[in-house]
Amino acid sequence: MEEIYASPEEQLMLAKKMDEKFPSDFIYALDEGNIFCDVLGGTLKKPEYDFSLVMDHPIKNMEDLEKLEIPDPYMNKRMGTNLKSLKLISENIDKPLFVSLQGPFTLAVQLAGATGLLKATIILTL
Repeated sequence: MEEIYASPEEQLMLAKKMDEKFPSDFIYALDEGNIFCDVLGGTLKKPEYDFSLVMDHPIKNMEDLEKLEIPDPYMNKRMGTNLKSLKLISENIDKPLFVSLQGPFTLAVQLAGATGLLKATIILTL
């Protein structure tokens, strides 16, 4: 999976193959569900034949959260590769491009853990 994530050309090849095997009204790019967690310093397990999995939660307190820097998608290598892949796919397949991104609560759970996020939410509401 990581080899495909790292190559816009491989992602295009995969998108074309998926469209050939499972045609639809749109094209679905390879899901980069953990990209934000990875870029923000989360530790991921990257199995050879599966999607990456979040292994730890780097945010334990407000100080950890305040240390995070907002990544620049044009300067961050992994995010830049993902943008190039999406551009290449959209330029080479004449269908609407569907992209799945994680929302803020999914990312928060990945960074702080479900228990950590719930505890922080309860503390902030007291």
